[in-house]
Amino acid sequence: MIMCSETRRIEIKKLKIIIIISFVLTLLFSSMDIAEYLNDRRIDRAKQYRVEAGIIAMLADLLRADLECIDKRGKVHDVYTNRDRSYAVERDISDYIYGQSRILYRYKIVEDENTQKFIDFFNDNMKHLRVCKRDKNGKLTSPQTISEAAGLEEFKEVNNLDELIKYMHKTTEDGTYYLYVLKYMDDDDSEFKGKIIYENGDGTEKTVFEDRAISIWDLFTNRGYLYEAVKVVK
Repeated sequence: MIMCSETRRIEIKKLKIIIIISFVLTLLFSSMDIAEYLNDRRIDRAKQYRVEAGIIAMLADLLRADLECIDKRGKVHDVYTNRDRSYAVERDISDYIYGQSRILYRYKIVEDENTQKFIDFFNDNMKHLRVCKRDKNGKLTSPQTISEAAGLEEFKEVNNLDELIKYMHKTTEDGTYYLYVLKYMDDDDSEFKGKIIYENGDGTEKTVFEDRAISIWDLFTNRGYLYEAVKVVK
């Protein structure tokens, strides 16, 4: 009887140990699953943010403006001043995704005396540039605005940096941001045949490019020299 009782106590003790080990392992694997889930969410959030931050970085490049890199406390961590600010932002976010950085920075364009000038260039080009493609017979099609050619809504002038940022964050029906539509126009038309013309308000025009697709950089380029030229075109 004593042996049976002792054996039973040992079995109960073993059972308790097994239960404790099972519980600890369950907690461990649950914690690992939760950690993996949270990490996946962190990465997904960073990938989505990469697209949005890329808009700000690309605009800084186009406006030739400095780009502030701001941490979550609101402190300026760095200022990117070279032309390839987009690469710097991509590097920051990739470092965060791959665990080399624990901070997902916020980015802010630093306005200067040239910012509005480049915005004015953009307005002017969006209003006056026209795309004329050649059909299979080599005949030029009817001129289209940049918005029409790119499948965007009718362009309305943007008055400042905030409005430009808001415009570039608009999306097409398939969810593509306007900036990326404009950025990849020349990729879609790598074999572009036709003309890019500058159409003045009085109906006169001037050929800007021939058999060369327009790029987003062209939209932020001064065409002021064409004002006098277009007046003499008949």
